[in-house]
Amino acid sequence: MPQQTATTKLKTSRCCIITLVYAISLSACTGGSIAFDRANTQTDTDENTNGIFWKAQVQVQGDVKNILYKISGSDAGLLVINSATGELSFKIPADFETPIDSDKKNMYEVDIEATAANNSAKQHLKIAIKDVSRPVISLEKPRPNENVGTDKPGSMEIETVVRFFDAESNIPIKDGIVTLNTSALIQDAVDPQLWKGKITVPEGGADVALTGFLADKTPIKSATQLFNKRDSINPSYLAVSPGRYLVFFDPDRSMIGRISLENGLWYSHITNSSLPSHFPTFDWNSTREDIYLLQNNTNNIYALGLRSAWSLDIFYAGYIPGVVNLTYDYTNQRLIALAKNTEAGSSQYRALALATDNTNGFVNAQPNTGSPIPAITQLLWELPNDIILGTFKYFNFHRASKTYIIADERNINNIQQTLVRGFGEHGQKKFEALIGPDISNLTINEKESLVYVAENHSLATGKIKSININNGDVADLIDSYGTSAVGAYSSIRIDIPNKLLYIGDDVSDSVFVVDLTTRSMSQINISSSTTISNTQ
Repeated sequence: MPQQTATTKLKTSRCCIITLVYAISLSACTGGSIAFDRANTQTDTDENTNGIFWKAQVQVQGDVKNILYKISGSDAGLLVINSATGELSFKIPADFETPIDSDKKNMYEVDIEATAANNSAKQHLKIAIKDVSRPVISLEKPRPNENVGTDKPGSMEIETVVRFFDAESNIPIKDGIVTLNTSALIQDAVDPQLWKGKITVPEGGADVALTGFLADKTPIKSATQLFNKRDSINPSYLAVSPGRYLVFFDPDRSMIGRISLENGLWYSHITNSSLPSHFPTFDWNSTREDIYLLQNNTNNIYALGLRSAWSLDIFYAGYIPGVVNLTYDYTNQRLIALAKNTEAGSSQYRALALATDNTNGFVNAQPNTGSPIPAITQLLWELPNDIILGTFKYFNFHRASKTYIIADERNINNIQQTLVRGFGEHGQKKFEALIGPDISNLTINEKESLVYVAENHSLATGKIKSININNGDVADLIDSYGTSAVGAYSSIRIDIPNKLLYIGDDVSDSVFVVDLTTRSMSQINISSSTTISNTQ
């Protein structure tokens, strides 16, 4: 007869005994039994927890092997149990602020059943979800590391907006207090997450210390800096004439200008209120000194010739609907446009080539009469519908290997990531790489077969990544922690002959240079020169 327990025994007509140990345990005539641990009937876990939070504990008597577990009950569909180990986890992490258990009280209930041959036991388990607080304080306006300076000298008094809230529940901190450089801020009456006040930023810049106090006076701290630079530029988009100068676009000034790499002096080449509608879809021909641009509101493709500081040549290729990216192919003297067409909710991308000309910008350049004229193009590649499934980011072309490089941002395993892939001219996949989200434009090192890109580029925590075109291997080229990179990597351009990488930062209004041989990063000292401007 099986071993007895300290609980009630019920004798049947056969030699089996049913053992009751809080949860029900059944024992067969084979001389074994299983039962759940009495103390393991309720547990709790933090909200938004991934992975295993509970494991079944069973007592075994006799020769019992190969126990299998399953769950049932009112909330069983929200959880999953490992049938071999009894480990329990949520299919989707439980959120305290949005409970989805059967009675919406953050108490999830399931029945656990363990079976082995003719032996089985059941247990009712309650899972309490704990509320978690994650207080965060951040500077919302101006942005951290932002340049607030103008062309005028002296200190600047700036309106500031600070956000102090529970990032987990997205609610204001109750009974909180916020200070900026020890001065108390005033809570906004409309949005209590926000606190407002003023700060004086001297010429050059100032450190900013934020402190938010919880109701129990626990301090939550954050530190950043603000800059006050005179005559600065906002280098949102860069292009490189190797060893000579940088071409930049400043949206704040609606200006295209140049920065001398010899002395750091910048001047305006062209100022035009319509220029912001041409960016960020552009590329640069450093040999011809042409900027190829898309005018977004008309779909017109232009070449702006910057060969002279005192004049500007404008060439018109025609219009191409749906262009999302332009890249120049030096080897074949063509501009490649990636165009998107959406019909019935489905998006189709095509790579189109426009032949360029050293005299007129484009082969068969069109007169810019104001009438829509289709551009003369050659279809290079019609992308399959499954290539770009996320948000399209960037497109480029590696001339040496004839590889089209495409990046789109998508949700992979509940994490925002950027998928970068290379395809041959006939559509065969050549490499694939995963990096972080929020990337800046791709630039290619033709000699080394590397792609350079900044992930998390709008944050001071961004990193410059390198991707090997031959095998998709990803490596950190340099990160932004340090005294140089302080804002956002808005643009990346390479000077291949001199092995230099130039980076525009459109928050701190800075330009950095990375020596690709030593992987050292420094800031270029930029100041204004006598302005030579064409107002178009």
